[in-house]
Amino acid sequence: MDIIITRRHFGTIVNHCRDYYPAEAGGFLGGAENLILGIFPVPNFAFLYFKEKKQFGIGDQDNLRANQFFAEHKMQVMGFYHSHPSANFPQPSPHDISAQSLRSLKIMMIISLAELKETRVATYLLAGQVPIEQNLKVIQEEDINKYLLERDVERAKQQYLSEMKKLDARVEEILRKNL
Repeated sequence: MDIIITRRHFGTIVNHCRDYYPAEAGGFLGGAENLILGIFPVPNFAFLYFKEKKQFGIGDQDNLRANQFFAEHKMQVMGFYHSHPSANFPQPSPHDISAQSLRSLKIMMIISLAELKETRVATYLLAGQVPIEQNLKVIQEEDINKYLLERDVERAKQQYLSEMKKLDARVEEILRKNL
């Protein structure tokens, strides 16, 4: 499954992570299903209060504000993004996985900055404690409606095919009883 995000939101995430360098940065991802429609960057509590650069901490107030923000905008809190400032590859750590699981967040986006030399992004879907890498598709803002329409058409098609199978099975059943 592709995770969809707009170019504007994606750029904001990458810039937020670069601005916080060399400390970790992060924020919440909101939307519906596989479509990220909003982001909520939060300060790194671990860095602000403890000067810890290699960890990310979320204050309770920031967690509450993010949930309120997404609820007000009729979005689900889907996941979290954060950076690994010195990593070459954006791989989730055991701590990343457990933190996401505790919050019941399904999507994890990790931005690897590799000492600001190269930016790499990986997106994962959490199935229990197992992160499964997903394709991240960055689209233009104006393409959201097209994407949603295509998704709705595909769902309608699948529903139609499912109903046709049920109908065909019922016709078969009736024919067998009458023969």
